[in-house]
This record gives sequence, structure tokens and C-alpha cells, in this order.
Amino acid sequence: MTRDPHRAEHDASRTPSVSPTQRFDFDDVYGEVVARFRPSDLEAEIRRLSDPVVDGETIHWGRNYLYRTHLETPEERLDVVVKQFRNQGLRGRLRRLLGGSKATRSWKNARALAAAGLNTAEAVLLIESKRPDGPSFFVTRHLEGVTEARYLLRAANRHLEAEEFPAIDIQTFLEALGRLLQQMHEAGFFTATCPSATSCSPQASPSPGPVTSTSSISIAPAAGGA
Repeated sequence: MTRDPHRAEHDASRTPSVSPTQRFDFDDVYGEVVARFRPSDLEAEIRRLSDPVVDGETIHWGRNYLYRTHLETPEERLDVVVKQFRNQGLRGRLRRLLGGSKATRSWKNARALAAAGLNTAEAVLLIESKRPDGPSFFVTRHLEGVTEARYLLRAANRHLEAEEFPAIDIQTFLEALGRLLQQMHEAGFFTATCPSATSCSPQASPSPGPVTSTSSISIAPAAGGA
């Protein structure tokens, strides 16, 4: 995600603050965690979170792996979603070396969206392997009762949206999605993969929910700073 620096400076005085973070560095991993969520034994939690075999519930298995689990914070057991990005192969290693991993981009983008007052899943933890081809992990709060908009639109392409998502009027959703994209553009953001980066709430509202796939939102300067 890229953001117009002039717009970011202009908005700085009126954007919501984001939670402070703390960096960490262990033998084979490093990263960043939101300070108020930092577990008493951070390293042990990182080892568990980065091993989906331990207690992860699969959400999606494909180019990247998403699974649901929990994080033991000082105040509560926090439901989270972990997105594992692979950095294997020459292309993957070069992309990570030159532009940062998708996990790091997701982390920065999610916090930039939150700072701009745009609704997104709250970033909790970033884990980077020190191995050039090691995996990266982006951890957010779990969003209850939402699904990625891509599934609604895939159903619509098969003319099954009324059957699979009876609570959502597709036309109303698309109009609301357009307004969300306008808000993002006005804040200095754009995405080349919309609507896969957004979510919807089948049980509650026909409107787009939080921006979920922040690695696919590129923050590039909006034309003319608009």
C-alpha cells in the first residue's frame, strides 16, 4: 500500500492515533507487537502462533495460509487470525529483500489505514524469519461474522448470491463498496485488487466491512494528491 506523503502530512493533525508497538528480536525471528497485547512470554507465544499444526483452525489454504488461533495477552485470550506468507524461491527472496515481505507490507498498511480512520482488522503482531527463504507472519484480531467480499462476488458470478448470501442485496453492496473506495482514495490510498481486499457481513449489513487483505492494497500516491 502506498500513500500520498503530502496527504499524510495534511491529515496528520486530524487522524486517529494507533496503538504503540514494541520491537523484538530472538535467535531466528524478529518483528513487532502492539504493546498492550504483548504476552508475558512473547517468545513462547510466537513459537506457538507460527506453528499452525499446534492449534490452528484453517481458514484458507492456497498461495498463502490463513488460520485462526488465539494470543494469550496480559488481559485476555485474544482471538486472532494468522496469515503466513511464504518467501521461497529466488523470486520470493528477491522480492522480500528489495521491497520487504508481504507480512511487513500488511503490517504497515493496516496501521496506516487505522491512522487514517479507515476500518480494517486491527494489526496485532508481525513475525519475520531471519532465514532469507523463511516464512513471514501477519497477525490480526479475528473479525467475527464477516467474510471476504470475493466470495459474495463469486456467488454473484454464478447467480447464486441470493441463495448463498440472502441478507445482502448485491447492488446496495456494490454502491457501498464504491463509496469505500472513494474514501480510501481521498485518504491517499488505492488498491489494485479490489474487492478481494474488503469484507462483508452476511448476517448484519449489506455494506462493506473492514479492509482485510492489506498486502494487496498498494499505497501509491493518489493522482494529484486527491
